Amino acid sequence: MFSPELGHGDAAIRKVQRWLQARSAEAIALPAMAACAGLGERTFLRRFVKATGLRPAQYLQHLRVGKARDLLERLDLSIAEVAWKVGYGDPGAFRKIFQRILGLSPGEYRRRFAVASRRRA
Repeated sequence: MFSPELGHGDAAIRKVQRWLQARSAEAIALPAMAACAGLGERTFLRRFVKATGLRPAQYLQHLRVGKARDLLERLDLSIAEVAWKVGYGDPGAFRKIFQRILGLSPGEYRRRFAVASRRRA
């Protein structure tokens, strides 16, 4: 499970991390993240990578895949529905990112980890 590092001591970056957690299904661009932190884009990017070890787009992908894992485990939604709910308009792109991060396709993940009593959302 993706567990974001929040103990890095950079309050501006921690603020953005919490903001991203609440809005991860939205289309969020670098300028909006930098504005949330109250920093210029280059400074924000440097500090974000230093604090989290990931570029903002990678971090957002990890957040989305984490939410997708939860949906795949608990709910009986199609892969396309899961992709849409976590912020991907293209299920193919979602599948590729999910596979790259977890080493399993969303369908394989569901077969291995879904709870027996999934419900329809």
